[in-house]
Amino acid sequence: MIFNGVNIKKSDILLVLFFIVLLLGILFMPTGFEKEGSRAGGVRCKARVVSVDNTNVQQLGIIKTGDQSLGIEIVSGPFQGNRYAASNPLMGHMEKDKLFREGDTAFVVLTLNEDGKVIFVNPMDHYRIDTEFLLMALFALLLLLFGGWVGFKALISFLFTGAVLWKILVPCLLKGFDPVIITMLVTTGLCAAITLLVAGFTKKGFTALAGACLGVATSGIMAIYFTEKLHIHGAVMPLAETLLCYRDHDHHTSPSLLRRIHNPFNGFHGPECSIE
Repeated sequence: MIFNGVNIKKSDILLVLFFIVLLLGILFMPTGFEKEGSRAGGVRCKARVVSVDNTNVQQLGIIKTGDQSLGIEIVSGPFQGNRYAASNPLMGHMEKDKLFREGDTAFVVLTLNEDGKVIFVNPMDHYRIDTEFLLMALFALLLLLFGGWVGFKALISFLFTGAVLWKILVPCLLKGFDPVIITMLVTTGLCAAITLLVAGFTKKGFTALAGACLGVATSGIMAIYFTEKLHIHGAVMPLAETLLCYRDHDHHTSPSLLRRIHNPFNGFHGPECSIE
């Protein structure tokens, strides 16, 4: 078959169709965490900021602290059309704080009581999903225009990678699978999928796949060995302590993940953060 001046092999078409079906299966695969938001009594929705009161906001150099009072109108979800008062606390940390203006669109979480009534409104951040989808569509369009058939295969591999990370890797980590092993397996599988999709069943493709798998295995083994030798723990990201101390009634933080982080601390367990 010839597409846009490129001779397409039948094996390439079958491989792409296989990964499209596999992608759809992964997207509709249940993870067990679909109802976590409703269990916590929260409703995520889109809201429009209709009023802003900055009376209690203080300017300290380049940062702002205090409390921004908002009036918001829900524009999506079961509470669409309702208006609520909300508070936006400013901590003086520019990487965490967000400042709203009248007319902005916010991502809001509504906390409900047992009767299903709204008892607290939390404006989490600016609503960016619409713009993000626009950027994704633009990326896909440009990839198809300039890449043709190869660009289409690259797009399938991009979507497949996102689906595997979100629907397989993250749920497995939350369910307690060993983080190093499951991450190495997922990475190896993604290397195979991406390489075969883009390069096809060719000597060059299998050579690239062998090199990628060898690199993943080598990196994983070296990371496990030298992390302990260099006394490097895994709690290097901001707010990592929250992960170590987090407990929930419905599901627990992965014991394997916590042990990976705690091992360099020689088994230290605080009174509130036992991992056993």
